[in-house]
Amino acid sequence: MTTGPTPSGVAAILQQSRYPLIAFDPDSLTILGANEAAYELLGRDSRSLAGVATTDLMAPVDVRAAQETWGLLVSGAMESYRGTRRIRRPDGTELMVNVWVRLVTIDGSRFGLAIAPEPGAVLWPIDANIRIALAVTDHDWTIEHVSNDIARVLGRNPDTYKGSPLLGLLQPADAPDFMSALGRLATGEGGVTMRTHFRARGDRWQEVWCLVVAMCQSARVS
Repeated sequence: MTTGPTPSGVAAILQQSRYPLIAFDPDSLTILGANEAAYELLGRDSRSLAGVATTDLMAPVDVRAAQETWGLLVSGAMESYRGTRRIRRPDGTELMVNVWVRLVTIDGSRFGLAIAPEPGAVLWPIDANIRIALAVTDHDWTIEHVSNDIARVLGRNPDTYKGSPLLGLLQPADAPDFMSALGRLATGEGGVTMRTHFRARGDRWQEVWCLVVAMCQSARVS
């Protein structure tokens, strides 16, 4: 992919975001475009980022972690991830930034999006019909608590999950990607989202989207 004009679909997404947002090529990791909020955050002149490698904006200590995590996303092990990156500005200063990164398909082509939101911000549109349930595990990935909403999602009584190993609910074919994605939580960075299958009522497999974050040294939430 060239670093010419930003594709119209990507340009529209950049214009709609109120938060600093960068679009980049998923293969070369070069920047295709950015909105004004991103240029302001990075201390750069408008249009000066086109063709620049995303890794060139990072402090050297963060580059390897960023490349490895992006590899998991491109492979399909994750749908998106959150991380903390040290960003270098032209004046030589460094800025610690919390970012969400995801892969999107627009007009048949794939693009990477990196956004730096305010704490607690809702980044992507959420359908009011989406059903959400919460589970907390201990350091052995054994379920300690689940919300009552789990019954609406998987059709089983919440009490049946307590004390069960989280991986025991997972479809075996999904286990490798699940573990690869969760491996990055050991670094203490943010969280990951992924699509997987959990065992539901009647021993059927229910496709679900999971957001997994580290709450502390001994608990995980999904």
